[in-house]
Amino acid sequence: MEEAQARLREGARCLASQESPQSRLAELTMLNSLGTLLRQTGRPAEALEIHRRSEGICRDGVPGRTEEVIALYQAVARQQIGNDLAALKRWHEAEAPLRQALAAFDAAQMPIWSEQARLDLGQVLGALGHPEARGTLLSARDALAALRNPRQAEAAEALAALHEAGTGTAPPDAGAVADAVDARAHRCRG
Repeated sequence: MEEAQARLREGARCLASQESPQSRLAELTMLNSLGTLLRQTGRPAEALEIHRRSEGICRDGVPGRTEEVIALYQAVARQQIGNDLAALKRWHEAEAPLRQALAAFDAAQMPIWSEQARLDLGQVLGALGHPEARGTLLSARDALAALRNPRQAEAAEALAALHEAGTGTAPPDAGAVADAVDARAHRCRG
């Protein structure tokens, strides 16, 4: 993992010094991959820094690329920021970027991305004891199943954890959902 992180860092550094639009997009892809790898290896605070850097590049724009393309890269960065914040158990902060990512993917009619963002949001809502958690997770599970996405099992686990926690509307019982999110992060590290 350390070698992969080093290569991604070096690749992003090299791309940052180039000025072409293709280099910016490749840099964004490398930064998002690096951040995700950092989170999955138990370094969510570093991941958050990397994903915020990626979001900053998107905010600055990439000359020669449409706003729609950059909006998708920004949505990816926001989804990852939400996941980083969730890994840090900063549930309230994680909700907004995940909602923003979901809205962008829905608007772009990209269901494979939308439903994964919906699952991530549902897990955060579950950890918060939010009344929308169950419906969000059900929708994600059913759509991921229809798409034959392996994350449907994760959605089913989050729903089961929400059920075990009670109604999913009381924050004190949300620990089981938070544990399910933690278990997901642990599986990714394994």
